[in-house]
Amino acid sequence: MNQNFWKNKNVMITGSKGFIGSHLVKELQKRKANVIQIKKQTSFTMLKLIIKLNNIQYIFHLGAQSQVGKAIENPNETFKKNIKGTWDILETARQTNVKRIIIASTDKVYGEGLNKKETDPLNAINPYDVSKVAVDKLAQSYISTYNMNIVITRFCNVYG
Repeated sequence: MNQNFWKNKNVMITGSKGFIGSHLVKELQKRKANVIQIKKQTSFTMLKLIIKLNNIQYIFHLGAQSQVGKAIENPNETFKKNIKGTWDILETARQTNVKRIIIASTDKVYGEGLNKKETDPLNAINPYDVSKVAVDKLAQSYISTYNMNIVITRFCNVYG
């Protein structure tokens, strides 16, 4: 990997207070990237302003309601944070010509069971899992409709 790739790149990270986000911020800053942190859900208008003012080239979208228990207790808030939050990121990135978006998803989109492969069907059933399927599908629609450069990662058992 080119160790200087991130030098002077303008990067926005949603969910930068979380475990993965906070470590990603440190690593990108170490590599001399210009990092803008989004620590809580932000309106579409504010996101667009942040992206334009900072000439954001790359977005790591890690922000989400990630606790399955909380999602079951409050599915409305989970859908709002995960689906609407992602939709806002995708649309602002489309309107501002961001180069690439990396979206954090989960292996929970495949449903229950072990040994899942990327080619397996998305078979989610509970609110958290379904919200992440919706995020994946939204991203896929922006890839195919607008030819956007989006990567979807499906994390499994992240802890620290």
